[in-house]
Amino acid sequence: MTAIGPYLSQAFSKAFRVTVKYQREFNAENRPRGDRFWLQTLLPF
Repeated sequence: MTAIGPYLSQAFSKAFRVTVKYQREFNAENRPRGDRFWLQTLLPF
């Protein structure tokens, strides 16, 4: 399986960051193929 796609990351301050990713899968063998959308946030305690 291979995945490729863009991502966008925005730091609103030194402590808060949001990242959005999109991954398109291809070359999948013996498993379903699909797309992934990720939303990641970073906020330390």
